[in-house]
Amino acid sequence: MTLTKIRSVCSRRPVVALAALALAIVVLGACTTDQQDAWSAVRDDRAANGVHPIGWRQDLQDKAQAWAAHLAQPDVPFAHSRLADGITACWRALGENIAQNSSITGAEQSYMSSPEHRANILNAQFNSFAVGVARADGGRVYVVQEFGQGC
Repeated sequence: MTLTKIRSVCSRRPVVALAALALAIVVLGACTTDQQDAWSAVRDDRAANGVHPIGWRQDLQDKAQAWAAHLAQPDVPFAHSRLADGITACWRALGENIAQNSSITGAEQSYMSSPEHRANILNAQFNSFAVGVARADGGRVYVVQEFGQGC
């Protein structure tokens, strides 16, 4: 997916917080630069390693953004979500990467340096992906990557 298509998808899709997290509805008018950078990093890492491009899915986007916003709140433990929460489409496999860093680039470098996180990014069976990004006080950035293999 090209950056133009990413912007188009993000500009027309609302990001709805998961009810289980008791977060308010957040409407994302257009992809943020952070989201574009995070999406591009995954696309580039997959291409550099000979893995096919990955598609986008609304339920993964909703979950990724909601979980990133949740993690960025004060006094919230840094932890993975329950993988199936908020996933509405049929799926065979799900994966999640979470990172806390000072930058999007730093988060992606951390993912690619970790065998488990790298495996999610380069898993050719995953055919859909979404990314959520939230910034907290103090300049910390929370990046949540959600991966899926549809039925």
